[in-house]
Order: sequence, then structure tokens, then C-alpha cells
Amino acid sequence: MLAQFRLLPLVAILVLPDSALAQIPLPTPKEHYEDFNLQAETFRLAASVLPTLDAETQQEVGALMAALRSGDSDGLTAPRLRQLLQRIDWQRWRPQLLELALHRSAVLSLVSEDAQEWVPIVHDALLFFLDNLSEERIIERLVAQARLPAGTERGQRLLQFASRTPSLQKIGQILARYPAVPEDLRQSLQTLENSIQTTTRDELVEFIRQQVGPERIERYQIEFAEEVLAEASIGAVIRSRLTLPGEDDPRQAVCKVIKSYAVPALNEDLEIMNGLTLYFEENADFYEIGDIPLAEMFQEVREALSREILVTEEQQNLIRAAEYYREDPKVKIPEIYPASTENVTFMEFIEGGKITDAFPGNRQARRRMARRLADILSVDVLFSSRDPALFHGDPHAGNVFYTSSDSANPYRIALIDWGLAGVLNKQQRVQLIQLLLGVYLRDRGRLRRNLGALIGEGQPLNAQGQRKTDALVAETLSASRGKPAFNVLSDLISRLARAGYRINFNLALYIKSQITIIGILKELDPDLKMTERATRHVGGQVLKEMPKRLANMIYFPNWDSRNYPSLVSNDDVFDVQATLIKRGFKKLGGWMWKGIRAPFR
Repeated sequence: MLAQFRLLPLVAILVLPDSALAQIPLPTPKEHYEDFNLQAETFRLAASVLPTLDAETQQEVGALMAALRSGDSDGLTAPRLRQLLQRIDWQRWRPQLLELALHRSAVLSLVSEDAQEWVPIVHDALLFFLDNLSEERIIERLVAQARLPAGTERGQRLLQFASRTPSLQKIGQILARYPAVPEDLRQSLQTLENSIQTTTRDELVEFIRQQVGPERIERYQIEFAEEVLAEASIGAVIRSRLTLPGEDDPRQAVCKVIKSYAVPALNEDLEIMNGLTLYFEENADFYEIGDIPLAEMFQEVREALSREILVTEEQQNLIRAAEYYREDPKVKIPEIYPASTENVTFMEFIEGGKITDAFPGNRQARRRMARRLADILSVDVLFSSRDPALFHGDPHAGNVFYTSSDSANPYRIALIDWGLAGVLNKQQRVQLIQLLLGVYLRDRGRLRRNLGALIGEGQPLNAQGQRKTDALVAETLSASRGKPAFNVLSDLISRLARAGYRINFNLALYIKSQITIIGILKELDPDLKMTERATRHVGGQVLKEMPKRLANMIYFPNWDSRNYPSLVSNDDVFDVQATLIKRGFKKLGGWMWKGIRAPFR
């Protein structure tokens, strides 16, 4: 019976011809989530559909079911299922089929128990998405689900649901390090960072040869490995060897290319996401969206995906990053080779792996690696002596490697995949530190004075706008208890965007990247707090600056100067110290009060 169960949604699409396209009715009634039973709904649909089939189709279905009962997986081939589907029109039962496909995918299991208010949003967003896919991509998805063996773990079903769908895979990458996601699903989603499998080696090599051309292949004596090295939502990478002009020995390289199906799939995905944004704007009251920044979330995914297909921009970012980190022994940037074209990138092969896999079982080494990561991608950017400071805009674990081949420098970090990068000038970094201090000190005035860093140019804060932003700051701080500072600033950005303000791209990108890094740090060293590490850096730097600061205390007009490597003024330092003393006395008072009350309990 279980073997038949996975085929029933596929059986159900064998229906009467000449039916009209059925669009899914949305929003889904709230009672749907209370009484929906996947197995019962599957059998109910099959019972409605099977009697409508002709004798030949029924015989074909019977043969497939017999193959399932006998455990003959060869009988359930994709070509056979696809051929069966193409013989009839299945659109009449489209709403029920997509509903079953969604529930069977286990995607709703991503929603944690304490966030069940998200279930209707996730459910209907995915139904809307499925319903607007091309017929070919829907059939492809249904066939793939039908071929999953009985007992397939939910993580694998989730990956199958997102297969060959760049937008869903990008969202999966974002959630892959999110602590609220169940552990088994997080492990599955982490394969989306660079271990997707949707293209074969021969397909990839043939596509690369077409893009590069035989003349370039011959000139650089390019050879390809026997298997795909890594694959992500848009691109794929295969190891290669090439010989540069004037050299005798070949170099070990990797070849990165946008997958052949990815661009048309991405274009369709982005168009659907535009419609999805409008749908939720029109139905915000039904879903009780309130402060949930859905439009901003969709826009972030669209922005990230759109940049991943800009091959020449990534090549330029690689060249710029290599120059930026040229004298930094802590960082490795892969060298880009002249065999590259506007569609294909050949670069140096980095021996290593995802940073979250570094030094397994060695807690001390992983803690040291975590601190190195926090310094390179967070602290060093904020307090860089160079202006502007460059930073990696998409630092998920698949883009941040440890370099296992460098025994003399075992904690060296390789930053790869530079499709998304940003820069912060000194003034922006000064203002960002003021925003972080505003969160730390819970200082509304400091946050309000530095909002200009977050809001794009040409949006003056007049009196009316000031009242609006004051309210947004107050709302953000009131909801910020217990949240890391960068998460609080991310919330503030979302509120500003919903209020109609254009957001500074680079600052928003840096803040979002820090949230991703926090997720990686928790895996390497759960005890490391990035804000505390940055604070200690500032404290140490302030001590080094004391002679200059004392001089500025005498020369009072420079009291508020932030022209220090720490980027904080004497006034900032005194504010922090006053807050620490106040909080210390408050904690001491709490301890004393407990001591006084203890004998009377």
C-alpha cells in the first residue's frame, strides 16, 4: 500500500481531456490546516480520477503499481511516467495535485512550533509559486516526486521539491544555518550551498565547450575532471587543468559556469515572485502580515539571484578582492585565469572545504577558526584602514573555505564566489558603529541621528519624516530585547523599507551578511558573540589611542572627534562606560535584593 501511495498523485492526473486550466483558489481557508490528511486526500483524488480513465491507461497504471509492489524501481522510470502524462490532459485536477505535492514535500516542516502563524503564508506562497510554473516544470516536479522511494526521509523530499528551482534553492541556502529549522532539515538544506545534483558531468562539459569554443580549449590545453565538483542554485563547478602561455606545467583550476537551464528557470522564478509580492500586498489583512517584511524578503532573494548570473561582474569582484587582500596572510582569494570568457570563469583550485567542516572534533581549533572568521568578515571590515573597505556579500558556508593544503597557515580562510560584494566608505562605517552603539545603549537619539546612513540619498528627513522615523526607531527598540545588534538593525531596515524609504544597498548588504556569519559562528563556536568581540577590539584600540585622546581632551573642540582607528569619540567612550557602570549597579542591586530576601523565604 505504501508503495502505491507515492504513485497516486501521478495516477490522479490521468483525467478526461479538453478540461480548462484550473487556477488554485487562494487564500486557503484557515480550517484547511486543522483537518488536512495527506493520505486520505490522496486516496480521495485517486478514487475520483481512476474511473475516468480508458482501459489502456488503466492497464498502464496497473503495470506501474505492480512494479512498485514488487520493488522494481526500474519500472518507474521518468521517461515512462512522462510519456504517460503527455498522452492526456491533466489540468482539470491541477489544484488538488499541487496541494498534494506541496504537503508531500515536507516543506511545511521548516516552520518551527513557535512560529505557526507563518504556516498559511508559506503554504499559499508555495501554492501560488507552483501554480504559476510552466507546465513542463510542473510535470517535471510531479514525476520526480513520484519516483522517490517509499520511506524517503523528509529532508530528501524537501530537496527534491526545490530541485532545478533557483529561487527555492536560494531560500534554502538562507535557511540552512537558521537555528529554528529542525536539525535534519538544516543538514539537508546545507547541501544547497554547493552540493546540488541536477546536471551530469557530460552535460556540463559539453555546455562549457560550446561557450568557450574549440580554439580557446586548444590554446590553453584545457582538460576536465570526470565528475562535477560542486553545484549551487545557479552555477556549477568542475575541476580542470590548463596551461598558461609561456608555462610548461599545467595548473590545477576550477571552471565555473551558469547552468544551461538556470537562466530561463530564473527568469520565470523572478516573474512569479513579482506576482507573489503583489498578491500578499493585496491580501495582507487575511494573512495578518503586520510587520512581517515579506516584500523585502522577496526583494532580497530576487537581488541575490539576479546578481548570480552577472559573470563578468563576479570576475571583476574576484580581481578586486585579490588585490584588496594581496598582503593579508589570513585570506586567500582564488586567482582568475585568462582562459575565462564573459560566460565562463576559470580560476585557481582551492584545496579545502566548507569552513563549518574545519577541524572536526577539535573544539579549540574550531574556536580559533571562528574568531578568525569573525575578524576577517566583520571586525576588519568595520575598522579597516583602507577606504573604502571591501566585503563579501554572500558569506554562506559554501562560499567560505578553510585551506587544508596550507600547513604553515592552517587557519587561512579562502573567500570564493564573489558574485555579490559591497564596499563601505569611512563615513558609512562611522555611522554604522553609531547605529550599533545606539542598539547597545538603547539610545533612540543616537539611532535617529544616524538613520541617514541606512536611507538612500535624496530622501531628506523633514519634520513629518522625522516623526515617522522616530516611531519606527521606538518600535524597533521595543521589540529588540535579546536580539543580536545586527538582527535589530535588520529589523529597522525592514520597517524603513515598508514605510517607503529607499535603503542604502551596501549598508543593508553588510548587515544581512553579518546575520549569515552569525549562523556559521554558532556552528564553529556556540559561545562566541560577534558583538562582544567587536567591542573588545574597540576597547583595545581605545587604550592605544589614549595619548591622542588625552590631547584632544585638553584641546576641547576635538572632544567629539571620531578620527581614530576605533572610529569612536571620547563622548562615545564615556557613554559606554556610564552605561556599563549603570548596568553593573543594577545587577549588583539585584544580587543584594536577593540576598536580603533569602532569609525570609
